[in-house]
Order: sequence, then structure tokens, then C-alpha cells
Amino acid sequence: MTAHRFSLVDVILADDLRQESTGKLLVIGMYLGSIIAARIPIMLPTLAVITKWRSPDGSLPAGVYRILSPADKVVHQTEAKAVEAGPPAPFLLAVNKFTPVMLESTGVYRWTFTPKGGRPRTLASFTVATLTPASEWAAAGHTAPPK
Repeated sequence: MTAHRFSLVDVILADDLRQESTGKLLVIGMYLGSIIAARIPIMLPTLAVITKWRSPDGSLPAGVYRILSPADKVVHQTEAKAVEAGPPAPFLLAVNKFTPVMLESTGVYRWTFTPKGGRPRTLASFTVATLTPASEWAAAGHTAPPK
């Protein structure tokens, strides 16, 4: 078994993504820390997770990616094959698309990775919240959010 040394550099969550014939990635509906929904539960047709990894040996291990609810219930999971990028590159880019994703409650969700034969580790977290109507903002003494 090869020991993989890798570390997460950055994570982007989005509604979807496309890849052009030129190789360019188009990120559609990028979330900025929170997923704001009109109501809960909500079904997301796709949740794309784009990760940038630092890997001295140019590889990532096989394993399982999971999205866990605030109650630690598995919302979605997918298996990932090992990535052997060849000559060491400073960074690797990985894309996971979870389809569909049911978000049943508000709170903090976790995105985890468990390498084969290893322990799970939380890679990122994101908050799911509902829209706050302008009337509730005003009642709390805040200026209503922009329309």
C-alpha cells in the first residue's frame, strides 16, 4: 500500500459545472459559504464540489467522499478512484458531482473523505439556511436586505 501525502488547498461549492472543449471549467451558481434556500427541505439537482489539492507525489488515494447532515446522517456519497497524475505537479484539481442532493434541515453540513484503509476526515463544511423575509429583518431592527 502506497502512503499518500496530500493536503487540501481550496474548495468551491456550486450548483453545477461544465467543461468546454478547450478544457476550461464553467462554474455555475457558486456558493459563498452558505446555501440559502427559500424553504427546507430542498432538492438540489446537482451539487458540484471542486477541490484543489497539494500532493508532493502527484497522486490522490482512492476512497469515499460523503456529505453529512447536521445530524451526521449520510446525505450523499460517492467513491473516488485513485488519481495518479504522473510526474509530481504542485497541485491537482478534482471535481465531484453529487446528484441529486436532498437537504432536509438547516445547519452545518460536512463534506468528508475517507481514504481506503484510512480514517474519515472533514474537508470542508457549509451552512444551509433559509431566506429571512424582509419583515423579520425589520422586526429585529435591521435594515431590510436589498432586493
